[in-house]
Amino acid sequence: MLPSPIHDQVQAIAADHSSGATDLTLRAADAFAALTWSKDLRQPFASAVRELAAALIDAQPSMAPIFNLANAILLAMDQVDDAFAQRERVHEVCQESLTGLRQAGPIIAKYAQELIPPKGVVMTHSHSSSVRETLLAAHATGQIFSVICTESRPVGEGVYLAQRLAQAGIDVRLVIDAAMYHYLPGVQVIMVGADQLAPNGLVNKMGTALLAVAAQTWQTPIYSLCSTQKFLPRPAGDRTQKLQPGAEIVDREITGVRIENFYFDSTPLERLTGIVCEEGILDPAAARQRLLGQTIHPYLAD
Repeated sequence: MLPSPIHDQVQAIAADHSSGATDLTLRAADAFAALTWSKDLRQPFASAVRELAAALIDAQPSMAPIFNLANAILLAMDQVDDAFAQRERVHEVCQESLTGLRQAGPIIAKYAQELIPPKGVVMTHSHSSSVRETLLAAHATGQIFSVICTESRPVGEGVYLAQRLAQAGIDVRLVIDAAMYHYLPGVQVIMVGADQLAPNGLVNKMGTALLAVAAQTWQTPIYSLCSTQKFLPRPAGDRTQKLQPGAEIVDREITGVRIENFYFDSTPLERLTGIVCEEGILDPAAARQRLLGQTIHPYLAD
């Protein structure tokens, strides 16, 4: 069993429904770091690491960076034998992963800024730190554009993004999710984030797939801003879904009505114009080929 403080960290990550994948992965790395030097372990260190890896993945099953962090740690631990060396490898992998995550954002923003036309309108759905960084960086360089944010029900993280952009002086409109199609004729480019990019689709906030279908109707380019740490070679499936509290949709029980509240959907890669990562702008075929080159530790393989 994991030490109580680390168990609490996992539970806090599981309960967080508004932070993006990058922020959640930083906290997952903190949990691994705490375990690395914990003096309260009641089991062998390697066993505790596997337990924590499984718990973190289960806490946020849609978040590929957490899976990739856990996967990299387990693969690295297999290269050494004694517990002290294993602890050092866990620490090193955490630092390498965090460095990669932090460095990816500005590089992605640089590529993505070039997709914003002068005086154009950008639409975004949910709250992506990569999208936020891109828009703020573009505005800071003097680019003139406006943004349409969806509210991103049921948690409303799009409201937070709209506030952040407006505070920086960007012209922002906040609309309900169901108004996506209505506003698209006036949109030049769509930018969304990613929780996971798998061979069979982009896992992101519920409504992304609908937005991609609508975008094709109006021939509006749609890009996912996604670091390679969110690339996952196994297909996205039901493991990414957890039924969330119905009270987030309706604050009372309705006799005979089952409320289903899921946070994520999967958009086929072919529905996207491209994927902006730290390696450049990849078309769907190139992204799929890039995905299939990763190795999954046997402990995490389904």
